[in-house]
Amino acid sequence: MLKRNLSCIILLLFLFSGRAVAAKTIEADKLEYDGDKRIYYLYGNVILTQDNTTLTADFGRYDENTSFAYFSGAVFYEDPEVKMEADEAVILTDNKTGTLRRANMVFKKDGYYVKGETIVKRGENSYYAEKSSFTSCDTPVPAWCFYADTADILTEDRLLAKGVFFKVNDTSVLYTPVYQAGLKRKSGFLMPSYGYKKGKGTYLDLPFYYVISENRDLTVNINTYTRRGTGEGLEYRYIEHGGITGSWYIYHLSDRVDDKEYLQIKGEHKQFLHDFYTNFNVNYLNSEDYFKKYSPNIQLNVSRYLQSSGDIGYATPKTRTYLLSQFQVDLQYYTKNVSQKIPELGFTVHPTEFFQSSLFSMNSSIANFISEQSVKGQRFDLYPKIHHSFGDMARFTQAAGVRSTFYDISLNRQAGSYNSMENIALTYGASLDTTLVKNYGSLTHVMQPAVSYNYISSGLDTTDKFTLDSTEYFKKTSTAEISLMNYLRDKNGTFLYGRVSEGYDTSKETNKLEPVKFQFGLVRPLVIKAESLYDFNDSRLKAINSEMIFRIIKTDFAIGERYNKDNDIMYMTSGLGFNITKELRLNTAAWYDAKTDRLGYLGISLLYMKQCWGLGLLYSQTTDQYGIYLSIELKGVGKYELLGSGQSTAL
Repeated sequence: MLKRNLSCIILLLFLFSGRAVAAKTIEADKLEYDGDKRIYYLYGNVILTQDNTTLTADFGRYDENTSFAYFSGAVFYEDPEVKMEADEAVILTDNKTGTLRRANMVFKKDGYYVKGETIVKRGENSYYAEKSSFTSCDTPVPAWCFYADTADILTEDRLLAKGVFFKVNDTSVLYTPVYQAGLKRKSGFLMPSYGYKKGKGTYLDLPFYYVISENRDLTVNINTYTRRGTGEGLEYRYIEHGGITGSWYIYHLSDRVDDKEYLQIKGEHKQFLHDFYTNFNVNYLNSEDYFKKYSPNIQLNVSRYLQSSGDIGYATPKTRTYLLSQFQVDLQYYTKNVSQKIPELGFTVHPTEFFQSSLFSMNSSIANFISEQSVKGQRFDLYPKIHHSFGDMARFTQAAGVRSTFYDISLNRQAGSYNSMENIALTYGASLDTTLVKNYGSLTHVMQPAVSYNYISSGLDTTDKFTLDSTEYFKKTSTAEISLMNYLRDKNGTFLYGRVSEGYDTSKETNKLEPVKFQFGLVRPLVIKAESLYDFNDSRLKAINSEMIFRIIKTDFAIGERYNKDNDIMYMTSGLGFNITKELRLNTAAWYDAKTDRLGYLGISLLYMKQCWGLGLLYSQTTDQYGIYLSIELKGVGKYELLGSGQSTAL
């Protein structure tokens, strides 16, 4: 036997099996080599490297014949996927497999931590663990973990464990014979949710996730309300070549109390292929009161309309040709008094250089409207315009056009009762503005005075008859406006701005002076936004919109109000965010309708967040329902609703 004492020795071992393979490098403070058996004995600061793999230990033994290596004492292993620490390790260096005893393992990509009495590396991304724990908490005693008798781990796929206890601070609280966590998408049952809702009883939702392929998957839901009935849901998602994405959901609920079948269909499909595009959004309910009875989504509960749309077209930098359909459901009054746009064919020319720095643009469309109880018929709209601007210090911009709108409309449900209407209007708009700048050391004052004029020769008065969309707001106008915009800037940018403007409409017989508009904004140190309309004709305030956001001692406040006399709107909004402790945060949001003296919405949430887990408690209330929801989030595993309870007046 040959003995050598070295502070550091490096050997390059080229293993030959018909051809040369990857080189290994071994370093150690002391090395002994048995030439007959071709075995290396390594002592002190042992380091073995191969490709992107490194292993260190206090002692090592390496057999050239079998590529078998044994290491002990502060063993550390690292490759591009994982880091591992162990008391001892047995490794076959050629195929990078082996066994580690009393080991800790960290998955680099997702931050998962696995401890085990025995961890076996079976292949490139495959591991097996016995008497092991799994968590995303990097602490000696993790806040939570799954402890398993055995676990199969595929780093690019999933973790499958058997004999599993869910532990909180090392205390077992739940048991399951089998647990699966997706380290990649994997078919299987997801975490169920359950709760109680007054009038509906206890509910249970059991979802199953199925991976169809790398770019397609679906989720199947079965849920039940003990006092109402059972529902079934299916959601399908896909990402295809050619810029195609989509998600479709269908849900059916059989309510034995109402003796009613509820059906919901929603979906989205998008495709962008060169200059062609497709965009579909479907929202269908067979009963308009479904959201008020069953949906926990507050926005859906207070929405006036539910809209579906489909848009296909061909778009270039200069033009767009499209076919559009829109369908709306009235969720508030459940009426059929809505005109549906099915379909609209349109062609648009974006501003394009025309003649001597002039630009040409055009919007054109022909739309068909259908309705059970409201306006139906056709509308043709054509609006070409020419734009031109010049000037440097003072900029003069103008645009002139002709807008032609034709209707063949039925204003009621009587068959054949159609009215032909048309409007051809000349339009002209012009503005003159300049920018004045004055520096005051660290401050800069910017003023932008402007004068503008807008003219529309005629318009159809359909206010008392119908309004299909924004086209019907095109009215006779002859308005001159003067405005002044002010900015204050420092080295960090604009921090204060204000604008005042007022118009004079000569097309009106009375009250020609338009309301004066005031706009104000402060960006730092707190945020204030305000806008108001004051009518000098009758000396009254017509509208006020304001919002203020500020922080006091790590507490965020938001206060706002909305007032509009013409639309009979007056309500207040508020929000608060407060860190009770480093981990616990309180958030509130409220909306109060002063006209009806009712609370439109109230939301109060508590969020407790730790390094690797969090708990959320939400209370939400609208005018006709409330709910309490408890959820838990485990970092790297997912967020789950543990409990939900509520009551709806729409029973």
